[in-house]
Amino acid sequence: LVDELLEYLGRRFSDGSESFPARLVTRHRLQPFSTDYFSGEVELSSFSEESYRAVRSRLEDDHPVGPFFTELLPVPPEELRDISLGELLAFYDNPVKYLLRTRIGIRLDDLAPPLEDREPFGLDPLDTYQVRREMLEQVLVGRETGQLLALTRAKGVLPPARQGELLFRELEAQVTEFAAGIRSLTGDLPGLSPLELDVRVGDFRVSGKLSGIWPGLLLRSRCAKRSGRDQMRLWIEHLLLNEIKREGYPVVSVLATTDGSLHLLPVKESGACLRLLLDFYWSGLRQPLKFFPRSSFAYSKKWDMGSARNAWCGDHFSEGDDPYYQLCFGASNPLDEEFERVTRAILDPLLQHCER
Repeated sequence: LVDELLEYLGRRFSDGSESFPARLVTRHRLQPFSTDYFSGEVELSSFSEESYRAVRSRLEDDHPVGPFFTELLPVPPEELRDISLGELLAFYDNPVKYLLRTRIGIRLDDLAPPLEDREPFGLDPLDTYQVRREMLEQVLVGRETGQLLALTRAKGVLPPARQGELLFRELEAQVTEFAAGIRSLTGDLPGLSPLELDVRVGDFRVSGKLSGIWPGLLLRSRCAKRSGRDQMRLWIEHLLLNEIKREGYPVVSVLATTDGSLHLLPVKESGACLRLLLDFYWSGLRQPLKFFPRSSFAYSKKWDMGSARNAWCGDHFSEGDDPYYQLCFGASNPLDEEFERVTRAILDPLLQHCER
């Protein structure tokens, strides 16, 4: 609109100079705390004291940003000792995120990405996983995936025309093969009724519901490569299953992924293992718990810090790029001795109960 106005003024009016009407325009800076507003120039000036302080702080102070947490938070309220299974799983998905959201009320939710202005010629990893997951749900209940093609097209994630259909059929073949592997684990037997949880461990109480249980195993599946988050979730559910020891229910758990299956054996000391995780949960409500699923599991493969650092700050999908980790740790490196101690304490029992 400004360009149209200037064009109109240039056609209808003149002040006798060659710079008309461009000289009428004052180009302001993008931020009110730009140094240009406080440089003494007449054209750009500001009377904002707040912006002035921000400029002076940026120009004069050269102090590194300190840690977000400088002391322990107050002891959590006792009601947080009663935790649902979903909340406990969410805590170990990202302890720092859970701490900031639950105790401080900080939410760093990502904005919805802008719509693409170009047609896709492939599927990005997240869309690929979502399509596979939806396909697997259909295949496991015996439904055809034909209608899913039209729905996926409508979402705009598939390439146009024949190329999109070919890509869809390729994913369909992969999912069908993966579903056959899941059926081989369950033996096509009907699943058992979900288990209602009300487990007391010391001063803690865990409640919720465990589903996805068959006569021979608790089964979790993910049509993608195994992640640290998936393994940790299975371990927590596996411990609760073993702690309940309900008659007619299994004490073995399996995580099926595209790169193989993880089998967890029965745990005699399930109560002690749960107490360890709950104690870490309690301390993680006062200060950041240095357990990061991807980096911690990378470290546990050979107890090698190089692998952990690659997962934390590697070239692709770095775990350290998570906004909650960025806020809490900034440029500092949290992969220290405390990280090693916490990771070993949490993952040693899990590794001891993996079928080799």
